[in-house]
Amino acid sequence: MNRLEEYMDLKIGIDTPFRFHCTQCGDCCINRDDIILTAKDLFFIAQKLGNTPYETAAQNGEVYIGNTSRIPIIRLAPKGLLRHCPFLKDNKCAVHDVKPTVCATFPIGRMIELSPGKCGDAASEGSRIEYVFVNPSCGDHSETHTVREWLGRFGMDLEDPFFITWYETISELSMLLRKAEECTDTERMEKLRATVFYYLYLDYDVTQDFYVQFQSNTTVFMNVLKMYLQEADTDKLSCKTTSK
Repeated sequence: MNRLEEYMDLKIGIDTPFRFHCTQCGDCCINRDDIILTAKDLFFIAQKLGNTPYETAAQNGEVYIGNTSRIPIIRLAPKGLLRHCPFLKDNKCAVHDVKPTVCATFPIGRMIELSPGKCGDAASEGSRIEYVFVNPSCGDHSETHTVREWLGRFGMDLEDPFFITWYETISELSMLLRKAEECTDTERMEKLRATVFYYLYLDYDVTQDFYVQFQSNTTVFMNVLKMYLQEADTDKLSCKTTSK
């Protein structure tokens, strides 16, 4: 079975019933190194903890570069022998009301089909969210839910504009960073990624509106990358002209 067939088998409609009941066993919070944070996740967790995004990331996160996307990614750093989520306390989530999106939707997953040429635009026409249900090994089947009702528990919009904007943004960011790698030495590339990471995840005042800051920060690091690539293209053209 190929990936498309696997995805189609897991796909679920927003009003299609699925059976799952969380028994608060904590199993979904151990042996995990795949709890990926968006900038929004980090912001609201930091706000709840009374920290800055930088402090929250430093104390609870790990940063790595995506193998394919080549973008800086932050995930929650597992703790202890059981490699449990740093926010798992007495088998309960210490940041339950602002838990990471992937945790809030579990066992429902979200995927997005991006509209070509629309990267970075809020809720671009044509981009759409699709849902999958992966039957977990924890909990039981004593309750019946729908995606609409399940996401509604956390006040999550089925057509979540930020979710679309986030993935359009990182899609364009991935394209720009991969292009930059083609013409940039290692030291300079590390500085570029550090700049992107700072504005994408860390440069926020948790007492101010997140969405306004995210939009402003996105403009900053996208412009930095685009200007850098323009200068790199100009330098290449200059070198070719000189060599002739």
